[in-house]
Amino acid sequence: MKVLDKRDEKRCQYSFEMLFKLVLMAISAKPENILAMSQWIEDNASDLFALGFKNQRGEERLPSQATLYRFFWALEERIDDLEHQLSRWAIGVLESIRLPGEIIRMGVDGKQVRGSKRVPQGEKAYCLLSCFVHEIGLSLKQCVVTGDEAKAALKLLSSLTGLESMPWLFTGDAAFAERPLVETVLDKGGMYLFDLKDNLSDVKANAQWAFSLPRCEQDSFFEDSEVRSGELWLREIETRPASPELSNDFPAATQFIRCIRTVISKATGEIRFTETEYALTSTFASADKLYTWWRGHWQIENCSHHKRDTIWREDACRTRKASHAFAALRNLLLSLFHLNGFQVLRHARKCNAQPIRAFELLGFDS
Repeated sequence: MKVLDKRDEKRCQYSFEMLFKLVLMAISAKPENILAMSQWIEDNASDLFALGFKNQRGEERLPSQATLYRFFWALEERIDDLEHQLSRWAIGVLESIRLPGEIIRMGVDGKQVRGSKRVPQGEKAYCLLSCFVHEIGLSLKQCVVTGDEAKAALKLLSSLTGLESMPWLFTGDAAFAERPLVETVLDKGGMYLFDLKDNLSDVKANAQWAFSLPRCEQDSFFEDSEVRSGELWLREIETRPASPELSNDFPAATQFIRCIRTVISKATGEIRFTETEYALTSTFASADKLYTWWRGHWQIENCSHHKRDTIWREDACRTRKASHAFAALRNLLLSLFHLNGFQVLRHARKCNAQPIRAFELLGFDS
């Protein structure tokens, strides 16, 4: 992270490395803003001194709230560098822990940081688009969305390096199913799986026509059931070959996927509703595996966006000027917790009560 430190050394009271460690420890204790972070540092000063946190002169002094603000503003000014450094780290971790031949599933989805909205100034809330690895809860990178999410996703994927060395699958909503994004995924050695919704009416109609034909030997079929809150959920998942004419908009498309979902009341046996969804993919796999990948796309909501809101209260944070930097560090901490198999809320509470726990969980050296 040395590239991020552009300060005049003669005027610095605290090293950049020390500030970075201290801020990560403070965020792991789940304060929702810089003021709460400053108060956590002040309340745990004796423990932090014992862990070796001092200023450049060796004095037992810790950064003030104003220093923390300046630190975050400096990160925000160099947010592209920060995201690049975090992305390089994440890709390196991914390459080191994946099994040979394992397909890495990653999805892209946007999230509004609602606390960054400023109505009097006419400023909308920031929307951050994240690239997330489903299996291990690892955030690769995120960027601010200023217009079309599909164009932002194209820019995000284009900036990722190192993906060509591993098999990977891009999962996304129908809003991302555009040819430039598809070509970028294929150029980087990846495969894709997209929802088909009404914005892709022609492709969806093509899928409906394909499933109106009799099933062939090469088609795959899978049934699944689940009990939820007194309801029985039945799923029928089936595949069909994709039409050759789709190659103009979706190069390398191989299969359509259909899921018929029926929800039945266990008490009365009444059918609550039945719905049918379609998807398109460029990979060959069985119906059950494809459905696992398709359904797993929404882990980005459960494992990243939801936890950032409920544990770190991201939407309640009113810090607009450094909201992207804050989100990047929250993503880093979530990735570290997931990679180590920690229960996030439980260990965040431990970090809040005992700074030594945060120090150990983050793997810092004395």
